[in-house]
Amino acid sequence: VYAISWVVIIGVLLVMK
Repeated sequence: VYAISWVVIIGVLLVMK
């Protein structure tokens, strides 16, 4: 499962936002 990967990616996007 790549759920964790998605959480990390979304987290980074929110920080970069």
